[in-house]
Amino acid sequence: MQTIPENKSDFGGNQVILKIAPKVYAAYAHLQPGSLKVKVGDNVKAGAPLAKLGNTGPSEGPHLHFGLVDKPDLFAGRSLRFAVKRFTLVDTVDFETSEADHLVISPDSRQVRSAYPLYGGIQNFS
Repeated sequence: MQTIPENKSDFGGNQVILKIAPKVYAAYAHLQPGSLKVKVGDNVKAGAPLAKLGNTGPSEGPHLHFGLVDKPDLFAGRSLRFAVKRFTLVDTVDFETSEADHLVISPDSRQVRSAYPLYGGIQNFS
């Protein structure tokens, strides 16, 4: 069931925003409640677990919104371009035949290098 946000902070649900460089912040949204492994002020190393993928905020199923922004604010920050060094595209959601709570998944397994994970792709980053 989708949650209707009541204020600005509800849109990303449970979230973590990390400062990774001057004017570069990594934002992770829709995380599982009670699963956060980091807190404000922690020094986080690359590869450290942050939280479990969840379904918080306006969401119809577990997923992760990830992006880089120039401010620690999902609304005021501008999106920054990035590419993932490598990942496996496992499947792709067929949006034309999918319905609200019934996703149709098309197999599309392949290795991808130096690319931005596209909308509808189901990726494995391990």
